[in-house]
Formats: sequence, C-alpha cells, structure tokens
Amino acid sequence: ELMHDLTDTPLDGSTDAQTAPQNSYIDITLPLQCAVEDSRLILWEGTKCSLPGVYDPFPGEEKSILIKYKYQNHHHQILCSEVEAIKLPKNAHRVSTPS
Repeated sequence: ELMHDLTDTPLDGSTDAQTAPQNSYIDITLPLQCAVEDSRLILWEGTKCSLPGVYDPFPGEEKSILIKYKYQNHHHQILCSEVEAIKLPKNAHRVSTPS
C-alpha cells in the first residue's frame, strides 16, 4: 500500500487534532482511504460531506480538512478548505522530519 494514514478533519482550522477543542473535528480516515485508487486520491471541488461515510456536524459553517499521509516512505500533510479540490500525492505536501 503506497498511500495510507489519512487522518482527521479539523473543523476549526487547527493543524493539530490533539490540541483542537473537543468535538471540533471528525475522523474521515476510512472514507478517504476508500476513495484512493491506484495510490492516488482525487476529490473534486465542493463539499466533502457528500462522500459516503462523511457527514456535516456543523452545517453552514466553514470547515478545513487536514490530511496526513505517507507516500514512498515520506510523510506528507495538507491543510485546505473543505470545498477545495484535493489531488494526492504531491511533493509539495512533503513534511520535513527533524534529524
């Protein structure tokens, strides 16, 4: 498996689900993993709440989506508006690890 560990959708724009206020994010790991084809995730512009297994806990409010994933043994991360198009993997999402 080339792409995995897709985690957490912060609803308050926070980049760290552990420090986000309780109940301010939902985990959509499984629905996103189910959308991966040929080690790629492509989600078109528009709300992600219409994906199978995803719901909108705060209708009408702006939301962000945080995706952390590992591709070719490197950690990647993207934080964007919930309505933006998402195409993974991308080198621009690569997270440098401390040495």
